[in-house]
Amino acid sequence: MVKFQKKLILFFIILFIGFYGCSYNDDCCNGKNPEQPNSVEINFPQNGATFNVGDEIIFKGSFKASNGLETYIWTSDVWGNIGEGAEVIVDDLPSGIHIINLSVYQNENIIDTYSIKIFISSPYVNKPPDTILINTPPVSFSDNHFVRFTWIGVDPEGGDLFFKYKLESSAYEGEWIETANTESEPICINKSGEYTFTVLAVDTDGLEDITPAIFVFTAEACT
Repeated sequence: MVKFQKKLILFFIILFIGFYGCSYNDDCCNGKNPEQPNSVEINFPQNGATFNVGDEIIFKGSFKASNGLETYIWTSDVWGNIGEGAEVIVDDLPSGIHIINLSVYQNENIIDTYSIKIFISSPYVNKPPDTILINTPPVSFSDNHFVRFTWIGVDPEGGDLFFKYKLESSAYEGEWIETANTESEPICINKSGEYTFTVLAVDTDGLEDITPAIFVFTAEACT
């Protein structure tokens, strides 16, 4: 009797597997889990494509079972909505990593989506250096004096700098002096008047500081 019950239980287990399990040829029995092919595809650009800011990018998509009545919606996780249609052209995506999604709708019902990742790079922009005076003479003095100026330069790109400086007064216009140093030669002030010292940094590409450092002082010198 016990053996008969065991056989009966085994029979029902086999019957259950036959109805609710899978056959040897099924993927689930073989440990496979194949992905269903997408009905929507992004044909261009390719996943991982790189562009520069301002580039014109043509996005092209397709739907395998198209009947011409679909609506194609393109979005970026960074920029939001970027266009509608099987093909859209965009030239204003900001720099960064964008996840581009193409969603296809029929009668306002979403059918499928497809996503790729693209990279938008910022082109190199050389910014002008900055110049800061750190040591100056008094703003006014009497008698003859030697004056000296020191400064620092800051390049946003971290490159090397050289400097141009000049001293001029109401009586004469000075000439630019170029140097790699961050201080001027001692200058003898032996004439009275108002003086203007100007110094500016220049980077290796020749880009000059657009806001030079300027110092104005007056002297009552012995003539």
